[in-house]
Amino acid sequence: MMLQKVSVFLMTLLLAFPAFANTKKAAILGFEVEGGVDPQLGKNATATLAGLAKNQPNWKLLPPSEFEENKLMYCDEDDVSKCIPKIAANLQVDILVTGRIAKESGQLKVTLFFYNNKAYQFSSFSVPASKKAEIPKLLTEAWNNQFQAKVAKLEIVCPEADAKVFIDS
Repeated sequence: MMLQKVSVFLMTLLLAFPAFANTKKAAILGFEVEGGVDPQLGKNATATLAGLAKNQPNWKLLPPSEFEENKLMYCDEDDVSKCIPKIAANLQVDILVTGRIAKESGQLKVTLFFYNNKAYQFSSFSVPASKKAEIPKLLTEAWNNQFQAKVAKLEIVCPEADAKVFIDS
C-alpha cells in the first residue's frame, strides 16, 4: 500500500514538473521618457507591454517597477546593454523588457530593450510627434517580432504522379 502511494506521488510529480520547468519569470519595467516627452506616454507604453506580457503562456509576471529605479540600484554605468542583464540577474528573471521614448526634431523615437534567455536585443522606431497614437500598434509589432513563433510555409509542386519528397531523410 505504501509503495502504491509513493508511486502515485512520483507520477504526479513527474507529470507536474514539465509545467513548472517551462514557466518563465518576466518583468516589464516602466519606460524612460526624455526630451520633454509627456510622462503619460511612457506610462501608456509600459501598460501596452504589460498587457501583452499577461497574455504570454507560461510567464509569471513580476509586479511593475521603474527602469530608472532599477538602474540606480543595480547599475554602475549608463550603457543599457550592460545594465539590462545586471537588472535581470538581480531581479532573477528570465525575461526583462523596458524602453525609452525620446523627442528628437519633432519625432518620437521609441527604443525597446529585450532581455530573453540571457540574450540582449533592442528594437527601435520613430513616428512624428503628431502620430503618437500609432505607438501602441508599433509596440505590439515589435513585441510580436520578439516573442511570437515564426511560421513558415513550404509548398512543393511536382508534375510527376506519385512523386515523393524527402527532407532530412
